[in-house]
Amino acid sequence: TFGLYSITTFDITEQVGVIHLLIGGKKTVDSKKPTLRYLRYDYDEQQWQIIATLDEKLPETIASRGNDIQIAAHNHLLLALWQTKGELPGIGPIVSAYSTDAGKTWRQGANPVASAENNNAAYIDLIADEKGRYHAVWLSDPEEKGHQSLYHSYTRDNGKSWRQPALLDEATCACCWNKMIHT
Repeated sequence: TFGLYSITTFDITEQVGVIHLLIGGKKTVDSKKPTLRYLRYDYDEQQWQIIATLDEKLPETIASRGNDIQIAAHNHLLLALWQTKGELPGIGPIVSAYSTDAGKTWRQGANPVASAENNNAAYIDLIADEKGRYHAVWLSDPEEKGHQSLYHSYTRDNGKSWRQPALLDEATCACCWNKMIHT
């Protein structure tokens, strides 16, 4: 369990020769706050290494299976996204954290949801393209119309800033995860 008592959320991505894993869960049976860890598996070394614990200085995650934390990689640059607690159960602001040193250290980035008034989101997905841009999609109801809409944004600077979100679908399933595939 990679030093955790239980794992409640995870995401995994692969680059040439390396698997990147972001996991979240309880350190002990009595833990109140979840812990997020970044691990990597190098095909040459054929073993998992715990590289860093992310959440010591970052907002706490509320992610759970089906509404998981996200990780994407481009070369030695890593970007992670997760939800933190909002006004309603199971939905909240997106936290971004980035690493420029292959996961050893992490800094908080910007929230890809542009609206400061209603920045709640759920069912996030994240990918990196071959040019080093990271693309995120999520469900949100920023205008409080009573249904979830699907949004997309991207960053060119590893999550330090995000482009204005684009509405992809005005009314979509409100309880299903999203998955992007880069071709």
